[in-house]
Amino acid sequence: MKNIESEILIMCSKSHLSEDEKKYVQNNIRYIKWNKFLYYCVHHRVVSIVYRNLEKIDLLDLINKRIRETMHKIFNQNAERNRIFYKELQNLNDEFAKIGIKVLLIKGGLLGPLLYNDYSLRELGDIDLLIKVEDIPIVTKILNNYGFIQGDYDEINQKITPVSRRKLLTQRMYSHELIEFKKISGNSKIPIIPVDVNLDVFWNTLKKGYSINTRILFENTQQFQINNTPCHHLEPHYHIIQLCAHFYNEAVFFPFKNSWVKTKQEVILMRICDIYELIKSVDINWNKLEKLITKYKIEEPVVYTLYIVNQVYNNTVPEDFFYKINISKSIIDIYYDKQGVQQNWDLSLRERLFSIDAKYKEIELKFDLAGFGH
Repeated sequence: MKNIESEILIMCSKSHLSEDEKKYVQNNIRYIKWNKFLYYCVHHRVVSIVYRNLEKIDLLDLINKRIRETMHKIFNQNAERNRIFYKELQNLNDEFAKIGIKVLLIKGGLLGPLLYNDYSLRELGDIDLLIKVEDIPIVTKILNNYGFIQGDYDEINQKITPVSRRKLLTQRMYSHELIEFKKISGNSKIPIIPVDVNLDVFWNTLKKGYSINTRILFENTQQFQINNTPCHHLEPHYHIIQLCAHFYNEAVFFPFKNSWVKTKQEVILMRICDIYELIKSVDINWNKLEKLITKYKIEEPVVYTLYIVNQVYNNTVPEDFFYKINISKSIIDIYYDKQGVQQNWDLSLRERLFSIDAKYKEIELKFDLAGFGH
């Protein structure tokens, strides 16, 4: 039996619906189980764009009143969070430009204005930057000067306690990113502004050897205006690689994150749609992309992710691309446990996306969840 909620969610998670998709939504919206639909929206972090799409095709009045009000509230909260984040990002970008340091904006902070043409539609959890190793001191100084601290946020006392120097050094030795920078926002509903400073686009988990020298990434960039402030970002082919790397990291190494037990978000529509939107917004040379991932020996993470994009948003990536690389579609069912042993999901991708309880139960039966992330 077709899951109407998941079908409509997938269609409405994109920035533009086809005429056929609009008709499908209009003809089937009355069959939606609204509590289930809202749960899917929140889990996949696409409430804002779904709400906007239903508004654009004039269907808001057909949504259950309580659900509609909840979605509207989440939409406004996300818009306010993003407004605060982008204001801070503008300050940082201005300072980076003034000093003459090149910092790349990656992930959600870039994608909202670049792909969705709206600062309020893409949910942000933090601001993500990619820097060169030699720029760590100056970037750290700039962030500190703007009130950002590498520390733990105390919700009760509403303050940030700096972490020890030992912890800072340990993180630097074993991770692809620095300990997160945090700043008190002054807004009780959005108490902190987090900034993640990345040194690589691949995680160091299991030392699997996937990597691209950050210097090469910095040689393949473009500029884009955010609030009349120029920011640097990766050119489209390297941008696809970065988004695929991020998606793969989250999807196959989730046992290394203690937060998974709570969120169960190793694969979510928001990240899949980001890649879909990027591919649709630019002219991708698939031969060039194939040569790049072969050159850097990163076929697995990129093909893994693009297979999933194709399964969710049909025919986004040409089949010839996969044929040349010759990796089985079954790759989308793998992940790695804490010992580095490859495991395989019993559930299908669609079940992992929309049967969240069943996914949790499968992992609960296989592992001691108390050990996740530790």
